[in-house]
Amino acid sequence: MVERLVPETREWERMSAEHLSRYAFAIPWCRGKHTADVACGSGYGSCLLADSGALAVTGVDISSWAVRYCREKYRRPNLSFELQDGANLESFEKVFDVVVSFETIEHVTDARAFLSSLHAVLAPGGVLLVSTPRRKKEGRPDNEFHVREFSADEFRALLKEFFAEIELYGQVLLPRKNAAPAGTATAADAPVPVGRPASLLRRLKDLLLPLLFAVGIFKHRQKQVEDFRFLKEEFSDCDVLMAVCRRKPAPLREPG
Repeated sequence: MVERLVPETREWERMSAEHLSRYAFAIPWCRGKHTADVACGSGYGSCLLADSGALAVTGVDISSWAVRYCREKYRRPNLSFELQDGANLESFEKVFDVVVSFETIEHVTDARAFLSSLHAVLAPGGVLLVSTPRRKKEGRPDNEFHVREFSADEFRALLKEFFAEIELYGQVLLPRKNAAPAGTATAADAPVPVGRPASLLRRLKDLLLPLLFAVGIFKHRQKQVEDFRFLKEEFSDCDVLMAVCRRKPAPLREPG
């Protein structure tokens, strides 16, 4: 099985804002640039970059299903999709001004080989944007699809093996009270029995509210892209690390 977010699914409704916010973060670097989205999955991010000013976007994925899906769903003059292993791009006959690869490196067995592959298709002076979940405890990741997760220090040290300039950010969800569209019940609207001791009310609330949310009687406000921020060098509250790395420019040639 493969961990992949696909539009028009239940997972999309729950998780799309968090994933789309990473592509929104990348837009300023991609405007007017030849861009590769490595491990593009179902292609929604590649399409967002193409629609947001990238000169040309190439989505790359190892899954033939994913590439077929993307080619059928997203048709833009500046957007294409290629079947290719992101860990073996050295033979790819293209170079890019910008490479993005979000939530990928934790899935590969050889993170150094993967970064070497991305570095190989990045033009001199080009920019890599790469994200990964932040490791919060020792041992194997809880996510069965993840081979390895990194702390901020581990991720930075790994990237420094390939890039001289690195900026590291933590992706955080802004603290915000749940809200819902008009007419939608929320936790604040939970009925409170009259005349019951406060401790009993709290126990009833703790027992009943998860059930009411689970069956859809109450609804959490759906997260939006603007609910997420990327904070430079702030990692204590973040779940995901985002790195912006620049490849060294080509050396100047002597005239003549």
